[in-house]
Amino acid sequence: MKHYLDKVNLLIGDIILRSFYLNLFVLLTMISSFNIQAAEYFANVEKFKGNVEVNNKAISKKTKVMDGDIVIVKDNSYLKLKASDGTTIIVGPKSGLKISFNKNRTPVSLEVGSLRWISPKKDKKFLGVRTPNAILGVRGTDFFVERERVFNETQMVCFDGNVNLASVKNKEDSKIVGPGQWGGIGGRYSQKIGEIIPLKASILKSFKERLTE
Repeated sequence: MKHYLDKVNLLIGDIILRSFYLNLFVLLTMISSFNIQAAEYFANVEKFKGNVEVNNKAISKKTKVMDGDIVIVKDNSYLKLKASDGTTIIVGPKSGLKISFNKNRTPVSLEVGSLRWISPKKDKKFLGVRTPNAILGVRGTDFFVERERVFNETQMVCFDGNVNLASVKNKEDSKIVGPGQWGGIGGRYSQKIGEIIPLKASILKSFKERLTE
């Protein structure tokens, strides 16, 4: 009889253990599903070269960049993204950026390096780029921006349309940068938005060729 009860107890224990693991699996699946749904989609990878990571994982053409992701483009590398509103974002080598949606619709925070932003002609959802010391608000625009960490500098060149270049510290410190013009703030430029400078065609071309489609 005792032997029979021991077998029954073992069987019950096995059922309880299996039930526990099944419930744990279901719970983890639900949490994973919730996290996927909670993260808002930002962009697809259109093209890349070299070493590019999203959240410390090597990307592929199937990678989807989401709200909250950290993107690293390493030396001699390149990344081209197509955002959900049709915006093209080309990220240069030695660059790091974070995707963070906000009420101002400037989801890309460029921490270091360079990128080129090409807005769609209409139905824009995303309206610009941030760096630690500047906000670049776009108006149907094609522009280049570079963030230099050592001197805490941000410089930009507008190719088409207009960009509202504003200081992070003082939103009233802002200027419009038009086609063929340069603007900058921080470090060797100025702690305020400095003079907006028209560029010669040859200089403009050199900036545009740094990050091409």
